[in-house]
Amino acid sequence: MDEKDFQRLLEANTAQILAHFNATTAEIRSDFRELRREFTALDEKFNGLRGEFNELRREFTVMRDTFGPELEFLRHQVEGLSEAVALVNERLTRETADIRDEMRRGFADTHALIQRSHGSLDRRVTALEAKFQ
Repeated sequence: MDEKDFQRLLEANTAQILAHFNATTAEIRSDFRELRREFTALDEKFNGLRGEFNELRREFTVMRDTFGPELEFLRHQVEGLSEAVALVNERLTRETADIRDEMRRGFADTHALIQRSHGSLDRRVTALEAKFQ
């Protein structure tokens, strides 16, 4: 291969490399343009979401400012009711225990009375039976 042949081969390969490079560069540029369009669309969506988020934030601020004092008042009322219910529960527990104790004592007293009465009645019936035999 002489120098002219080498020169022609080099020029042909260079042309192919340049063509491939240009095609690849064009493809990359096209991809970047597409990415820019997609990022622009995403930016628009995020800007819309930011607007909606800011609107929600404003609405929550208005709600907090409007209903905050009432909610705080209600929270205190609920805490007070909770404490009152706990006290009533304690009282009912003690009262229930006292009633059970009274009922047990009453049942024990009634049982003892019935036993004495039964014993007395048994003695009287036995005495009457002995008298009439």
